[in-house]
Amino acid sequence: SAEFPTMLDKLVYMYITETRLALKELSSCLEKGDLEHLAIRAHNLKGSSGTLGANRMKCLADEVCKAARSGGPESIAPLLKFMESEFEVVRARMEALRTLPTPKASSART
Repeated sequence: SAEFPTMLDKLVYMYITETRLALKELSSCLEKGDLEHLAIRAHNLKGSSGTLGANRMKCLADEVCKAARSGGPESIAPLLKFMESEFEVVRARMEALRTLPTPKASSART
């Protein structure tokens, strides 16, 4: 489609959109004291981040998940702040990938 010229463009868009939403949901769950849903959402974010190679986001999401499951909400708020900062780094890097031209098959070296 014109909006997503490549699969990478679509994946980057989806990841950024979903992660932005996930971070808001994580904060909301923490405010409500809903550690069960917080752990589930963090686990999902861990998976999507790992799939796309955002390894620091994956590790932070894993730490949030573990803290929520162990009932340690006091350590979650600082982790969420780190995740928000790391997301901005990941988002910028992924957006930069979207601006790269698609290589032509004839330019590939054999």
